Amino acid sequence: MAAELPCVWSTTACRPPADRLPTGADGQHAEGWDHFLPRLQERAAGHDPGPDTWAPHVAELIAADLRDELAELRSLIENSSDEAWNSEKGGEGWSLGVTASHAIGHLNLAHMIAGFAAGEGDDLPKFTQDGIDSMNVESAATFATVSRAAAIAEIDAKTPAAIKVLREFPPENLATSAKMAFAGGAELSALDLLNGGLLGDFRAHLASAKAAR
Repeated sequence: MAAELPCVWSTTACRPPADRLPTGADGQHAEGWDHFLPRLQERAAGHDPGPDTWAPHVAELIAADLRDELAELRSLIENSSDEAWNSEKGGEGWSLGVTASHAIGHLNLAHMIAGFAAGEGDDLPKFTQDGIDSMNVESAATFATVSRAAAIAEIDAKTPAAIKVLREFPPENLATSAKMAFAGGAELSALDLLNGGLLGDFRAHLASAKAAR
């Protein structure tokens, strides 16, 4: 006899509570529950739900990784000491406050890369390394006195939109490419930019934030 599940698994009432999920993750988890719970219901009833052909595309996987990294950064901000928040111990020579705020600022890249991939702007190819270095200096000065509360508010405000644009990134746009000034004229695709300039750089700053803790 097939095991009985405790409720009608195809209803939203049986999803785990969203208030314990990382910020911005409730939509993606809801989609997963709505897809897999009916299949579990079929299996519990002794039926074969058939092959599962649903799979996220690569930008969705990047979104999932970034969401997890953001949740880790948010926890780091919440639990950091005053000394760590203000002292310059990270790999960039920045305080945790500056490093965290700089990393959060990288979420703007999700929108810029999506626009570039859709042919809606050519700002990214024109960025030079000198220009990026100058922006980083300005960023460090801007966030020198940022509070933890402000950083948490910023991460909460920017995360949902950045994750949404990645999850809805048209797969056919990932191959859009152009020669990038900041990369010495090398041709980079939207996928290269998502994996490198967005996710890769965010991970590097998260590692520095951990070191600054």
